[in-house]
Amino acid sequence: MEVDSAARVLLLVMIGLATGGLTGLTGASGMSILISALLMVGCEIREVIGLTFLVTLVNSATSVIPYWRRQLIDQRMATTMALPAIVGVLAGHHLAAGVPDAWLQTVMLVALFSAGVRITLSRSMEQETARSTRQPPLPVVIVLGFVIGLIMGVMGGGGGLFIGAVLMIAFRMPVKRAIGTSILVMGATAVPGLVLHGIAQTANWQAGGMIAVASTIAAFGSGRLATRIPVPVVKRLLGGYLLVVSLLLALKSLVW
Repeated sequence: MEVDSAARVLLLVMIGLATGGLTGLTGASGMSILISALLMVGCEIREVIGLTFLVTLVNSATSVIPYWRRQLIDQRMATTMALPAIVGVLAGHHLAAGVPDAWLQTVMLVALFSAGVRITLSRSMEQETARSTRQPPLPVVIVLGFVIGLIMGVMGGGGGLFIGAVLMIAFRMPVKRAIGTSILVMGATAVPGLVLHGIAQTANWQAGGMIAVASTIAAFGSGRLATRIPVPVVKRLLGGYLLVVSLLLALKSLVW
């Protein structure tokens, strides 16, 4: 993608603001917006994946700060999940060429839509004080971390959408703590992905830099805001976001 006009620069900045804003609020990293927008303006798919890792890393490093300060991160869970996820990213990157796109997209849409419905309608998330995090067996966390990393290795930063959903639904982690923890895990798993795409020269540093600067500002601001928003509001924002994204991606796949 060539950054050769003021209009193109403005477009990249707007994409960055939207991406960063969603990352800070929901931990979902806004990668669906980033991916679809970049594809529509003519970016190659491998270039898009490389950009998602770059923006995910920058956004996570920025938006995680307010959650860390308010102790809204489960450090033990983040570490346990991130280490196998990093291995999964390395494996997924090498397997990406052999994975059918249609199969991956179908699985992703079903999972995102189901998670959105579950998060939006569940009354058990209304009261954080009434719910305790489910402590799963260590092998379960390791396997889930590896699978999430594998998905991210194939799909780029967009695979990070599954982290928050797994923490809230499978492990019953409170919403804000799940978001903060997922942001930290996403940042850790973005590092090997970015390195691999940098080596393969499929990361557009110029476009990525512009998006990253804009998204950094938005992620920091929305991250501070998210820690002050009532839990039900954050929950519905995240659930609604997943529902809308899954439906838009399904519509896009049918049209194109």
